Amino acid sequence: MGATGVALAKQDIDKVDGDFATVKATNELKKETWKDYKGWYLDLPATGERLLKPMQFYDGSNILAVYSETPSGIKNSESDNINESCVPVKVDTSAGSQFRTFINIMDGKLPNIQLVDYNGDGVYDTKDLLVARAAVKTGTPILITKRNRIVDLTGGGGGRDTLARMPENSMRPSWRQLK
Repeated sequence: MGATGVALAKQDIDKVDGDFATVKATNELKKETWKDYKGWYLDLPATGERLLKPMQFYDGSNILAVYSETPSGIKNSESDNINESCVPVKVDTSAGSQFRTFINIMDGKLPNIQLVDYNGDGVYDTKDLLVARAAVKTGTPILITKRNRIVDLTGGGGGRDTLARMPENSMRPSWRQLK
């Protein structure tokens, strides 16, 4: 429940395979149900997972690229060994994990367009199993826009993931005022 007693629509992350997952609407926000909810929320699934970096809009769209971390103790396929501590002495901890999740900001659902090439065939289609979440190397999120793709260089060391671009939305180049 929100502060005013109005519920938030719950969205979930469902595992597809390994470190890949999709976003599923538990409480769907649509024309008929907007009156019942004040917004949406998404619980991060990994133990201790938290948002430590600002969310960013993906490719000028209403899709959020959300980078989250499990600072220590949980490994994924892209984990590196890290040192993390809140005390002045250096404490060696087990590897942390970082994930990139794409979410539609309007309703908390899966993006309408497949952005992740899960099966690695260079085509973004239904064979990619609606994957919207993947493990990435730990580090600062860096998305580089190229002509027809976006490369995620998070964690450095070369391109880790090639993502689809959002389709171009034609905009009206001019307008006139009606009196």
